[in-house]
Amino acid sequence: MATGTPGRCRGGPMCPPRSGRGADTWVRPYSGLIVGVLLLCSCACVSAQEAKELTRADVLAEAARIAAKIPSVDARAVVMADIALVLLKTDADAGKTLLADAGLAAMAEPAQFERALAMQAVARRIRQHDPKWADAVLTDATALVEKIPFAGQRSLVLTQIALARAEAGSEAAADLLGEAATQAREVEEAGQRVAALRDVSAAYEKSDPQAAQELFDEAVKTAQDLPAGAERDLAVADLAAFITRRSVQQAVQLIDTITEPAAKSQALHDAVLAFPAEEAALACELAVSIPDEFMRVTALADLALAVAEHSPQVARQAAEAAGTTAASIADADMRNEALAAAAAAWAGVDAERALAEAGKVQDAYFADQARGRIALYLAPRDPERAVTIAQAIERSVLQADPLAACIPGLAAKDPARAYAVASQILSRRARAEALLTIAIALPEAKPEGGA
Repeated sequence: MATGTPGRCRGGPMCPPRSGRGADTWVRPYSGLIVGVLLLCSCACVSAQEAKELTRADVLAEAARIAAKIPSVDARAVVMADIALVLLKTDADAGKTLLADAGLAAMAEPAQFERALAMQAVARRIRQHDPKWADAVLTDATALVEKIPFAGQRSLVLTQIALARAEAGSEAAADLLGEAATQAREVEEAGQRVAALRDVSAAYEKSDPQAAQELFDEAVKTAQDLPAGAERDLAVADLAAFITRRSVQQAVQLIDTITEPAAKSQALHDAVLAFPAEEAALACELAVSIPDEFMRVTALADLALAVAEHSPQVARQAAEAAGTTAASIADADMRNEALAAAAAAWAGVDAERALAEAGKVQDAYFADQARGRIALYLAPRDPERAVTIAQAIERSVLQADPLAACIPGLAAKDPARAYAVASQILSRRARAEALLTIAIALPEAKPEGGA
């Protein structure tokens, strides 16, 4: 890893080659304000009222400024890299500079575990521009693994790097996954070892289904060897939810071994949501059998939204059952939260009823939560209506996700309208990503800079 003046590329893996046209851009000092991008335009932002003046360069510049202030280091690096990939299409030099800045942001994460994860995430994006550069970043991230103190974290990082290598067709991916499995087996705490083995099993699904099943079976044995009680049952519940995607029968067999009510409810809840849409009726029957009332409501509500387009009749049945169960919950706070989930369950089959049910929730916070869920469901289908619902939410913390979900649909038809909505999003990451979506919808300017 390069050393020296902070923010200056000196040949490390996060810096692209110095030779060739535009190579001098890589020795610019790193700036948290993304100086190279700010030079794209002279104005700080573009007014939504001046829609005709919106340009891709302006919106990308604003997105970059906001991304540079995202509190989470790994999220900041990833969003900056995503913006850079779009910027590369019209301004190669500025795009390369921002991509290097994204890499430096990832390397700024102080903990080796988080730094390695951020670096592999950025490398996946760099590969779209420069595969050799991405390879160097992944090599540097791999070198950090031995410095990570916990086996479970080492396993996770190796798994993610292996998947990144596999995307490029690298033979190194198999060796990395093998080492990830070795590290997973070295996790001391049995419950955490189960989770680590499960994660590596998931990574093997496409490349080696047999190895994936063997690791899953090993995770099951590890979980079942735990002393009888909540920890064992929760571990088995987690595995049952995981395996439902591969085999409903195996999942049900595992759930049948669970005795602790909360763990069984959790397992059934997760299994319901993993059922394919064509088996909606069976999933609904399973959801109704969940012992815990609150989990039964959330499972039925989530199922209703998931199958509304494929099986509207089942969706109605699930929404009705969710509302009936929610109303019977004794604890007031839990009942209001459950009623909010049950109200939103109607969004897929009867949006007016969903809003009416949300209005009946006595707790104002949970009523807003219901409206947020309704807006989230409607956003890709009717973004204008979803915006209206989201803007009526009184608590801004519950507005960010619904408003952000409306941006793709709005941007495709009216970027200026989408820009005005994006200005209301308080979350820096969500707002930066919304602006990136809007920029992509705007016409490309004539390319500048070197290739």
